Amino acid sequence: MWHITSDAQISAGLRYDDWRAYDGGLGRLTTAAPIVPVFNSYASRHEDALSPTISGQVDLDGTLVQLSLAMATRFPTVGELFQGSLNGDGTFNINSFDPMLKPEKSRDANLLVRRDLGPVTLTGSVFYQRVEDTIFQYFGFNQNGFTSSTYKNIDLTRQWGVEAIAETKDWPVQGMNIEANAAWIDSKTLRNRANSAAEGVQFPRIPRWRINANMRYCVTENVQTSLGMRYASRPNTDLFGTQRGDTFGYTSELFALDARVNWDISAHFRLSAGVDNISNNRAWVFHPYPQRTFLLEAGWRL
Repeated sequence: MWHITSDAQISAGLRYDDWRAYDGGLGRLTTAAPIVPVFNSYASRHEDALSPTISGQVDLDGTLVQLSLAMATRFPTVGELFQGSLNGDGTFNINSFDPMLKPEKSRDANLLVRRDLGPVTLTGSVFYQRVEDTIFQYFGFNQNGFTSSTYKNIDLTRQWGVEAIAETKDWPVQGMNIEANAAWIDSKTLRNRANSAAEGVQFPRIPRWRINANMRYCVTENVQTSLGMRYASRPNTDLFGTQRGDTFGYTSELFALDARVNWDISAHFRLSAGVDNISNNRAWVFHPYPQRTFLLEAGWRL
């Protein structure tokens, strides 16, 4: 970090990754007599990458302006490389996994502006991300109705958006703190040579709108309450924007209210109770989100 002046500074960083995939293979039993194990081995892989980042910020008479730029590489996991699915006869579907998956490479930028207005702090940001070889998980069902998944590379995806954040402390009443944020995101597949029908379509599982809010209030010095809200608009479930629904197998709209109360009985002992998803809203991200959930917790702090 370099402090250019008391109100301006630049920070930079660099990450190095050394990645290997080795001793990978897939085993199965033959379907015809004699029943014997068959094992396919895959060649080892070794790659490395550098991920730089740089950020500069300046305080303009109480308004913080920050610009951050970064490049990053994410290598595939073992599950993404080798987690395949079965055919109807119980054999492995050789097209359901790809031991030669490429790493994701992203270029990111974020412009942030923050202003402290006494009890209220306002923050706005504009963000941009461009990812080459995005690793995407396809969901589906085989001929026997069993769930299957496949990981493949998408040539190029891009997302950008804006976010607004408001935070208050002891406002509008003493002891009450509020945090709220809303984000609009435009995420698209720009290039997919495997099937160009996905190009220009909103990328799956990323909602256009996200809104979150949380209000905390200290009833007494030892009793704190909170009320939270989560919302996400319904995104596409598949790359082509043809699968949209509010049931199992889809990614749906989400709205949930959460409430909680904490009681500090002593300096060491705390009791907590709460309800998540008070309205019992049904939502899915392929599998269902939890519905109304009651919580009761006790904690001892040394």
